[in-house]
Amino acid sequence: MRRFVTSRFFRLYPLYWVSIIGAVVFSAILHLNPLDWKMVLVNVTMLQQFVGVGNLIGAYWTLQIELIFYFICAALFILGRLHIARVLFFSSLLWLVVAIIMAVARNLTDLKLPVAIPLALCLMFFGSVWRRRLVEADPLSGRLAKVLLPCILAAIPLIAFMAYNRDMGFHENWHRYTAAYILAIVLFITLTTRMRIENTIIVWTGRVSYSVYLIHPLVLHGYAIWMKSYASALGMPTQLHIIVISVITLGVADLLFRLVEGPAIAWGRSIVGRRRALG
Repeated sequence: MRRFVTSRFFRLYPLYWVSIIGAVVFSAILHLNPLDWKMVLVNVTMLQQFVGVGNLIGAYWTLQIELIFYFICAALFILGRLHIARVLFFSSLLWLVVAIIMAVARNLTDLKLPVAIPLALCLMFFGSVWRRRLVEADPLSGRLAKVLLPCILAAIPLIAFMAYNRDMGFHENWHRYTAAYILAIVLFITLTTRMRIENTIIVWTGRVSYSVYLIHPLVLHGYAIWMKSYASALGMPTQLHIIVISVITLGVADLLFRLVEGPAIAWGRSIVGRRRALG
């Protein structure tokens, strides 16, 4: 458990803190809205959503789901149940049922219930079952995955329609949610079976993906401000803007991986290695 916590800490937090510093500096240079320093300090912990504090960068919201998944996995590990296929299967199924219940409740009450959390946890545990099927060649996990996958695919349109058929402030549209989730699942299955992800460039984008995730909002915002300052660029086609933003984001992400994320991961591994040696 100590090895897991150590590796996760050095994998997530150093680069996350750099993105916070970037957001603060960005705000100061561009003279944006005054920063709430209490909000900034709480964001440093990555636990802000658990205590009702807003995210400094909007994209941070998915980190809460990741932490919840880690907490659940840690509890299952302590109980000696983390590597049991049926436990992973029923964990996924349980969270799918919770997502359906919350979606129905959201539809009936108009409360902004966080349906994305149980649905994401369902998919994470499905990924665990799928990994056992592929990597460990576990026949039971293969059979359980064949039961779980149709359940998820059938439930997603229902969940999306019940939860997101009305706009509650985030431009909700159940068609887009349904299409996005199903497309993601189909790609996930395809790219781990028939079209394995082994291309060097694709592997590189996976390596820098956490950096892309944390830094892309700053790039987008900075590019939008630059566009307002240089009206002559407004004639550029949308496709060219997308290419420019993508190149800048990937370039910055690669630099951050080399300077921050990669060394932090190596530092965490060295600490884990020293603990093993001392043990």
